[in-house]
Amino acid sequence: MGSCRPVPTMPRLSLRVTHQLGEGRAVQRLARFVEQLRERYRAELSDFDAVWNGSALSVTLSVSGFRIRGDLTVSATDVQLDGTLPLAAVVFRSRVEQAIRDQLGEILA
Repeated sequence: MGSCRPVPTMPRLSLRVTHQLGEGRAVQRLARFVEQLRERYRAELSDFDAVWNGSALSVTLSVSGFRIRGDLTVSATDVQLDGTLPLAAVVFRSRVEQAIRDQLGEILA
């Protein structure tokens, strides 16, 4: 009888960034940023899919062979990001989180 190994799960990434823009303006800025990313990194990103449903954004993409998925929820006072990190990126988790916080902070300033 073979052993049953658990399937490794992707590490979770979750962070919240506050803002003072209100929901509508925050969504507008983030939507513009997503389109800029799509254009700027077109060659590096594959399977880039970003779908807005009201003030919630679902993003999936592949970069360097790694699949990344995330959900961004915008409220009047903050943005919540929940997603997954490729296993290979776990060692860089704190740097990735800080880079995302910094970028969101600039967009929502």
